[in-house]
Amino acid sequence: MKYAGEGILNSVEKQIALARKLEDVYKNRPDPRNFIGAMSGTKRENEYSAEEIEKDISYVENTKASIEKSNKEKGIDTLAILESGFSLSEMMQAMIIDRINKGMFPGFKAVMTSERDDLKVGIDAVLKKKELGYLGASFDFTITASKTNIQDKLEKNWNFNIERHIIPTVKYFEDPDTHEKRSLLVPKFIIGGSKKDIEFFTDKYLNDKADELNDHPFKHMMIKQIDMQLDSAIKFFETKKDDRSFDFIKKEYMEIKSFIEKLKEDVHYQEYVKSKDFMEAKKDGVAFKAIKEFCDEK
Repeated sequence: MKYAGEGILNSVEKQIALARKLEDVYKNRPDPRNFIGAMSGTKRENEYSAEEIEKDISYVENTKASIEKSNKEKGIDTLAILESGFSLSEMMQAMIIDRINKGMFPGFKAVMTSERDDLKVGIDAVLKKKELGYLGASFDFTITASKTNIQDKLEKNWNFNIERHIIPTVKYFEDPDTHEKRSLLVPKFIIGGSKKDIEFFTDKYLNDKADELNDHPFKHMMIKQIDMQLDSAIKFFETKKDDRSFDFIKKEYMEIKSFIEKLKEDVHYQEYVKSKDFMEAKKDGVAFKAIKEFCDEK
């Protein structure tokens, strides 16, 4: 059975229609030029000079040009993968951010990162727990049919951040409530999905039924993927009790764990994960299997 979302990669019209429905997500994406003079009076104020910000903008332009050149040299048709500024993963992240901001995760808000933080830090979005007044987690969305792609990202995050007790920094963050502009330390989690997920979500958006997605299995799969990564990291930190340099990162992960547990209650997670829909999603989920295998090994 065909539906409106199917074949979106081959339809510029559908991609443009989807982009229009997600304008708010992109409108709230941080623009580095608006950060000139940010964090005045702190140790990081020099990073927000006009000169330094222009360097970041040049970095983005050069990196994107390099990627496009590499794709052409490899014979990859960029337009088949990327159209109207949308890649597979970016399509999904924009829809998920939109859904979070419209009730998918009660009490949370999400913001797409700047292109600099996306390309340089590998963080696509940040998640804010409203009443805590700070951002608790960040995401790297990956749409793939390859377990290796997911596991490579997990390995990189583990080696560069968790084992070295480093929390990634998003340089350009504007609080969605206070509009304060600053940098932000945010533990990073890899979130994986499939082309089928994108097509299903797109179908709902193009047919003005996006609200139905707030109870889609992907919502609970996201929670499960985050939870598995949290548990493996916290287990690792427990082995470092005698090393005080791990105290801060362990505290941050424990706080995220506590509000994920509360989120589970709010969305009736424990009941849903026993449902047929979730079991089917788990069975077919390449990302779920990759993350589970990786976390079990850790």
